[in-house]
Amino acid sequence: VVVTVHVTGELEAGTAILRSGAVPGDTIFVSGTVGDAAAGLELIRQEVADAALVQRFLRPTPRIALGLLLSGRAHAAIDVSDGLVADLQKLLDASGRGAEIDIDRIPLSDALRERFDLDTAYHFAMTGGDDYELCFTAPADAVAGIDGVTAIGTVTEGDALVCRRDGIIVEVDTSGYRHFA
Repeated sequence: VVVTVHVTGELEAGTAILRSGAVPGDTIFVSGTVGDAAAGLELIRQEVADAALVQRFLRPTPRIALGLLLSGRAHAAIDVSDGLVADLQKLLDASGRGAEIDIDRIPLSDALRERFDLDTAYHFAMTGGDDYELCFTAPADAVAGIDGVTAIGTVTEGDALVCRRDGIIVEVDTSGYRHFA
């Protein structure tokens, strides 16, 4: 099996939003809802029909317009391809920062909530990939008026990623999707 992906593009100098720009005190945001694609893949594996979740896996919507809108507003960004927590950890590592996130604030779709219990839904949202939503950091007021983004946490000094659910610190697997494993 050979898989090759090549993307080429141009940006005006100084307009790229890198993973490495997170600043302590930034709010961490995620676009749309996460976990749907992983749930859709699981349903495909189980041979269960669910149009909404399966389509989120088969036909993801790239957030290009949002990415362009965030230029000059966001300090750091990454797409959620390997799982929200794993991709956030990559952003934090590149920035040399830590974070605190509130799992209860992670946006879940109605389809995900209806099909799975809440614990499973949050598991898909935190560790499942292929949503291609954006996770980014910015001052809270920098994204005022932008629809479809949810604040889920704060960038901190240090290098620890602390995840809380119902106010209690929980351990979350930050390894993410393992390609060709």
